[in-house]
Amino acid sequence: MYKVNFYLKGALSTQRLTTLKKTNALAYQAELNELKPIIISVVRANRRYVITTKKKVAQRFWNSDEKTIKLLKDTPANAKALKSWIASTKAKIEAALDAAIAKGNTVDKNFLMTVVHGEQPNVALQTWEDAIKIFLYKHKTLTGDALKANTKKKYLCLQKHIIDFQGNSHYNLSNINNDWIYKFKSYLLHVKKLTDNSVCKYLRGLKTYIKETCRNSKLTLDVNLTEIKTTEKAPLVHILKVEEVKAIKNHVFEKDEYNAIRDVFLFQCYTGQRYSDIEKITWDNIQMINGNKAWVLDTVKTNDHITVPLTKDAQVIIAKYNGHAYPLPRLTNQYVNRELKNIGKAVGLNRKVKVIKYRDNVREECFYLISDIISTHMARKTFISNSLQHGIPERAIREVSGHRDEKSFKRYIDLDNSHHKMILDVWDDILK
Repeated sequence: MYKVNFYLKGALSTQRLTTLKKTNALAYQAELNELKPIIISVVRANRRYVITTKKKVAQRFWNSDEKTIKLLKDTPANAKALKSWIASTKAKIEAALDAAIAKGNTVDKNFLMTVVHGEQPNVALQTWEDAIKIFLYKHKTLTGDALKANTKKKYLCLQKHIIDFQGNSHYNLSNINNDWIYKFKSYLLHVKKLTDNSVCKYLRGLKTYIKETCRNSKLTLDVNLTEIKTTEKAPLVHILKVEEVKAIKNHVFEKDEYNAIRDVFLFQCYTGQRYSDIEKITWDNIQMINGNKAWVLDTVKTNDHITVPLTKDAQVIIAKYNGHAYPLPRLTNQYVNRELKNIGKAVGLNRKVKVIKYRDNVREECFYLISDIISTHMARKTFISNSLQHGIPERAIREVSGHRDEKSFKRYIDLDNSHHKMILDVWDDILK
């Protein structure tokens, strides 16, 4: 990262000005009205560069807190013009730094002097790769944190789709309008064969990119983003039934590597955590809480502090890895998801489930074996849905799963009509 600020060289501090005002009123007025040079400070990689300018202003018109011109009733026109110059020069320096960092170019005092006093060196973005790289470097979450790795991957996938759509990586943001976006959407649907929900995710990312880039660069595009709808359709939730989880637990595999995958998958079924947290678990995370073993973690995706009570089966799994570097094998999510299909077939998970997808608002209904769609994400849904089906209150589950609102929580629930029996049993008992 870097910081760009403007200062008034030789300006007295507020404390010194106050003292001078009390001791020598004439000297105080002379100090306030003396023209002093504006300098620029750029800090990057623990180095500070000071760039001189040919601009001067009296200290009485300088706002030391905001580091720009103070607009008073008697602020002269030339001083007011400096306020705009400071804003535009700061934006120019930041754009030059962004481009240089993206391209891996050297940033030194000569570079900065050229930006301020001469032609801006090679700041125009030429490719989508550079544009997205700068966006990921600067963009923050709503809480001001850096983007997570999975979010960055989504934007890099968006970048690839745009380049494939254009047939080249040439970057010209001003070319983007509603017609361009609708053609891009059509390309994703009909050429890439993506579902409506996948297309919505990419369009949502594109809208965020356009909004942020236009806001930061003061650019106005001929585009109405409110017309671009990005509402996803809720998919059917698929989970493993308890007997299917037990079948995986009790199966004897011929391949040793399947035992490690099973341990990771079942631990996720028993704890309900995201795979991004499963693959980060350490022995320091395993603690005794109120006499019981628990997994204490700060989630990768949302940075929530969560305490997950460990069931006896979960404790048995991690006990296998005593003496190892980590409580669970470190396996990539892609590898586990691929091999889970083979594990499901070996165990005999042959239950058929309906999968509904939408492409360009056309409903597609297919049936698959549960072994064909089993995944690490299904493990999280399995924990949540089976916990609800067996009477654990929603609030208690959300404390463990980390869901902040009911809307996102509902996407993980498949009650399998078990709640019908609960309702009937309670009301039959009431009406006895």
